[in-house]
Amino acid sequence: MRDGQSVEIGNTDAEGSLVLADAKSEACEETPQMLIDMATLTGAAGVALGSDLPALFCNDDGFASDLEVQAKTQNDPLWRLPLWKPYEKMIEGKVADLNNAAEGGYGGAITAALFLQAFVVRDIS
Repeated sequence: MRDGQSVEIGNTDAEGSLVLADAKSEACEETPQMLIDMATLTGAAGVALGSDLPALFCNDDGFASDLEVQAKTQNDPLWRLPLWKPYEKMIEGKVADLNNAAEGGYGGAITAALFLQAFVVRDIS
């Protein structure tokens, strides 16, 4: 990958996450205060929440709260899902740093978001 991490391909249908991960790495080179992406996470979020309720992943609690308030105000709902650190082990690679898809499909939206977060510099929201 652009940032030097190695990725084994656990799911060839998740190729978009590889492109987005490299885009995030490049964006971080500009040292932004915040980086926002809007990704479907290969439909796993839709499986979790249905087609009418988009998932929100955010590593900044204050910003997430502001988004949730505005979503309600505008009658444009969203639902925050956790970036659950214990699931990071599900995307650890066997022969590479990371795997682009967790085995089994459980927590698929969360593990997809964690995969993408691995390409964001730690001090960027």
